[in-house]
Amino acid sequence: MKKSFHIFQRDLSRLLHNKAAILVLIGVCLLPSLYAWFNIAANLDPYGNTSKIKVAIACLDKEASSENLSINAGKEIVKNLKENKQLGWTFTSEKEALNGVKSGKYYASIVIPEDFSRSLISILSGDLQTPKLDYYINEKANAIAPKITGTGAAAIQEQINSTFSSVASESVSGILKQSASDLSSTLGSVNSDITKTLEKADANIAAYKQLLENFNAAGAKFTVTGFNIHPGGAKDTMINAIAVASEIQSLLPEAESPRNTEGYEGFYHLTSMSGDVAHAESEYIIRDHDAEKFAAKEENLRRIEKEMNEKYGAGTVKLEIKEQYRNMSEKIRPCYHLIENAEEAARRAGMEPIILPIRGGTDGARLSFMGLPCPNLGTGGYAYHGPYEHITVEGMEKTMAMLKELVKIYAE
Repeated sequence: MKKSFHIFQRDLSRLLHNKAAILVLIGVCLLPSLYAWFNIAANLDPYGNTSKIKVAIACLDKEASSENLSINAGKEIVKNLKENKQLGWTFTSEKEALNGVKSGKYYASIVIPEDFSRSLISILSGDLQTPKLDYYINEKANAIAPKITGTGAAAIQEQINSTFSSVASESVSGILKQSASDLSSTLGSVNSDITKTLEKADANIAAYKQLLENFNAAGAKFTVTGFNIHPGGAKDTMINAIAVASEIQSLLPEAESPRNTEGYEGFYHLTSMSGDVAHAESEYIIRDHDAEKFAAKEENLRRIEKEMNEKYGAGTVKLEIKEQYRNMSEKIRPCYHLIENAEEAARRAGMEPIILPIRGGTDGARLSFMGLPCPNLGTGGYAYHGPYEHITVEGMEKTMAMLKELVKIYAE
């Protein structure tokens, strides 16, 4: 062991007295570390210092015009790239850009062709042409160059998109500004005409909707067959017909009664009820301007009939529904001239016509469905179907004057 240590001391002493050996030893120790350090540092951010990588830009683009708009997108791109420090943009001629790439002076070059702006502005004419760029690269100059210049191309593309958006916005703005002066002189009168037309259309639509409609009408009759027995032993046996008839009435919506409806709202109306424990009858009229709602009311009565028979036994309740008349509006709409003539006759007679839906029905409804359209002219009556139903002399005189004018219109 001592002999080995003695040999180590002798060799170390000789090494320290040899300068060349010392330098080799230091190099062997430091070079691998330096290599590793530089390699790691380089890979931490390989694109962090790309501003020294030269990329040539050659702009051949010429100004393009469409109607009253002119743009030079290439010039705008060059202007914005001069403010971009991501790469070493160098602005030169097409020949110098291509030669520089071949010689290795530039890692890449991008040429903006002369029809670039014309292709961009083609969107305004509807004949869209895709703008193109010429891109050249020298991959032999540097192994990392393709990736670096790829970054440059992306920056250019982003610049193109931004410019295109700006150009498009300016295009629309320019066209609108140019058009505004031409439209300003007529805009007021156009708006006025449109407003009047819309008001007239709105009034016509409202009148058309209220086209002297009358109800869809049907009569319904419930017949209840009860079972009478001494009340002392009636538990689970007696069926009181008049009580069942009252129960049927309670199942109808109170909000859909004549007292609680108006205008176009339909209703169920109990017109009579009679009977005793063994037998009862209740009669209704069903009314609604809307055909679907009218059909739903009829279906509701059929549902009640079914439920009562399920509760009290089959055959206890029988329902009969008979159509009385229908809403004549579908027959009057194709003959609207009848309404227009009646309105004109009323005005000639010194009255302002009022078009209202009829909350009832007339013989005119039946005649309309028989092929003779019969809108109704109001007579000025009051309190119809009541003990005080009447009409005034003054009302009859005005109606007569209107009828005379109506005859004159058809005689003209």
